[in-house]
Amino acid sequence: MRTRPILPLVAALALAGATALAAEPKETIEMADGSVYMGHTSRQNLTESKSLFLYDSAMIVMPRKDIGSLTPLESDFDKLSESWRNWFVVRPQYVHVNADGKRYVNLYSLADKEGVNTNIFLISRSPEYIKYYTIAPGGATLADADIRVVRYGRRDALDITGIVTEIETVDGEIVRGQLVEDSAEGKGILTDGDVVEIVPSNKIASLRRLPLDPDSGIETQIEFLDKLTVSVPEGEPLVLTGIITYMNYRTDGKPDLYLEVYDPYKKGEENMRVETVRLMSKAKSRNSLYTPRRGLFIAEDSVVFVNGKEMLPARFVPIKDGQEFLADEISLSPVAVSPENGEITLSMRAVDANNRITLMSIRTHTDGDIESYKFNYRDIVENAIEGDRKVSRNGVASITYTGLTDGIYLVFNQNTKKAYVFQVGEEDVETVG
Repeated sequence: MRTRPILPLVAALALAGATALAAEPKETIEMADGSVYMGHTSRQNLTESKSLFLYDSAMIVMPRKDIGSLTPLESDFDKLSESWRNWFVVRPQYVHVNADGKRYVNLYSLADKEGVNTNIFLISRSPEYIKYYTIAPGGATLADADIRVVRYGRRDALDITGIVTEIETVDGEIVRGQLVEDSAEGKGILTDGDVVEIVPSNKIASLRRLPLDPDSGIETQIEFLDKLTVSVPEGEPLVLTGIITYMNYRTDGKPDLYLEVYDPYKKGEENMRVETVRLMSKAKSRNSLYTPRRGLFIAEDSVVFVNGKEMLPARFVPIKDGQEFLADEISLSPVAVSPENGEITLSMRAVDANNRITLMSIRTHTDGDIESYKFNYRDIVENAIEGDRKVSRNGVASITYTGLTDGIYLVFNQNTKKAYVFQVGEEDVETVG
């Protein structure tokens, strides 16, 4: 029978991906006694089979024998923290009104050997235990044997950075997607078909972490680095800090546990370190290179965004037998756009990007006292600016341009003849007669 040296620690090798909004997906740990913790695992001690979990909120089951006192409170709704108010807003049945017309809620103050928690919501109680909900930062030491399952928040459809988990089974099958569930029985992978596929633990041969955006480095797409303490066959334990990108569980002549650890700060050096190890502990540290990004959801055709700002079509009319195009008024007020990291990105539905989209610089045209914008097909050819084009997984195409100087720019769809004008910088632009 194959031996999994650290299988009982269901959170230790979860290798969860990061999300754009909350960075790493929120972990929800469900315990065998019914307690539920929401936050993230800070450190796992594999030699003692326990974890330190830092939670933002929790539903806790506590034995009566551990309670010092439990005191009811009538709490003014308007004086609650924002987190508590938001919690009660979606549970209006718990918000009451007193004789003075003020809203209040019933909370409790709990004293135990760890201290006093002045705001808890009591869910249920019996002679043996109480179950309560708390919204307050805290820490809990959780024994691996008491953890039933670890769940990870699903990535939003607009997230374009994060981590993809790729599992190879002992049968050679590849399961790829976001890790959303982990337990001693197996790992749940949310595939592109929105189905959670459970891979049994005894069928996992290897696990790899990949960036959701293949054009960006993995170091920019994960909030926490892995800080590992490992024992080696000879010498003192080593401390490795980086990103676990690969784990091997095979026993066909290979070590029981085989890690590839990528160090994002060792640019230009040997930054892929492969170790034959026994993992003793795993902690997390903030990754200063993390840059979460979200894409756009564009519901309609022929809508263009520039660096996330929606553009309104400019009103151009064809002149000279349709060979030139003239704006019918100067009051277009082109949207001012600031480059992000020196880049300007056009975003639109992929169906529009498949059309002939052109970006070009344009100057103000004057005719007597009337100012306007004018361009022709020669401008489209000679002034067109080349960009890097790609399509995201949510069907939005992006064209990125670098090195644009201050001035007025025109986005022109040669198929629909729709045009959009935006301005880079705030300086006056050149005019021509």
